[in-house]
Amino acid sequence: MGASGEVWRAWDPWLQREVALKFLQVPKGLEAGAASELPLLDEARALARIRHPGVVAVHGIAEHGGRVGMWMEFLEGATLAAEIERRGPLPWRQVAQLGLDLCRALEAVEGAGVVHRDIKPANVVLENSGRVVLTDFGLGRRWELGDRAWGTSGTPVFMSPARSPEDRRPHAPTSTPSV
Repeated sequence: MGASGEVWRAWDPWLQREVALKFLQVPKGLEAGAASELPLLDEARALARIRHPGVVAVHGIAEHGGRVGMWMEFLEGATLAAEIERRGPLPWRQVAQLGLDLCRALEAVEGAGVVHRDIKPANVVLENSGRVVLTDFGLGRRWELGDRAWGTSGTPVFMSPARSPEDRRPHAPTSTPSV
């Protein structure tokens, strides 16, 4: 169970394939049946438009019995966090390649108008095939959501500097040199 929901390995009987099924946490005060008002639905819709091998594919989202579930591709592999825990520091060439793969994925994410806001080793899956996949967009935000989007969230040490203006905390005043 993560901050934005719980994820289960599931079977899609219609398409006859394994999927990852994520049940989203509905914020307190939002009654059942109001799932269409969740900013995460907007997020899922944005992510469903992204077609990139480095971004987890979203297949669908629905509400049933007062719960919202999103199903996406099932990834075979370990998170980058688990791999670092198991092996220790990774070789620099592998780290450089991971960085390139993630930058390509982030380019596709940004092209869809999404900012991930929580890119960290636990949200990167290293598939057994060698593919690097960015996951867990439950904390992401679309720029055009404005005040419908939830407040600042994410893992502070990993938060993106490219947050929307209403997410940015005021900075200390800077002095400008006089001419």
